Amino acid sequence: MAAKTAYSETQEAGDDPSIAWALLADCVAPALDSSIDRRLKNCREALRIAQNSGERELISGAYFLLLAELAESGTVTELDRVLNPSGALLTAIPWLEDEEVTGWFRCLRAIIDGQLNRSEAIIDAGLSRTDGIGGSRTRSLLLGQLAIVRWIQGRSRELEALVLSSRQNAPNEAIWIVLLAWVWVQQGRRIAAGALLGVSNSLCKPCRKER
Repeated sequence: MAAKTAYSETQEAGDDPSIAWALLADCVAPALDSSIDRRLKNCREALRIAQNSGERELISGAYFLLLAELAESGTVTELDRVLNPSGALLTAIPWLEDEEVTGWFRCLRAIIDGQLNRSEAIIDAGLSRTDGIGGSRTRSLLLGQLAIVRWIQGRSRELEALVLSSRQNAPNEAIWIVLLAWVWVQQGRRIAAGALLGVSNSLCKPCRKER
């Protein structure tokens, strides 16, 4: 409802970038009667407006949400077209090629298609750009994808060294604790995994008390 109201108000104002932000808000917090088709339409229109405005933040937001909606809806042909490095969008806005979401969604497509070697290459390239930024959101996302790849390959045990290294840099981040526990379960070390998750639970108690 709030997104609909914002959209109506911005339409009356005639401010195109504001209209685009309102369209994206409806994708982030969709109304009860929202549909995937409507959200796709909103994302496409928001990206069109963003391109015309040249506002970098708006372009990034519209690009990410369009990729997410295309993936969720299974609109693979359009998703591939948007991600194509020689396609119209990335040719017109080349800096999108360096956005972390571009690599993430390309990796997702490779995993879905069973192209595990390609997905690994994308992950390796991404990890090489995050050296020295242990615990970063980008590294978390990439290792999450690598966990899927290794699980498909039956090689999930090999993740331990990477996860331990990341956890050393950010010992209290839940993502590394949970991922390490998962690796240990794959190794048959269930007691150790349970103990680790117990530590994670104790770390979260102060957060819950503050709420």
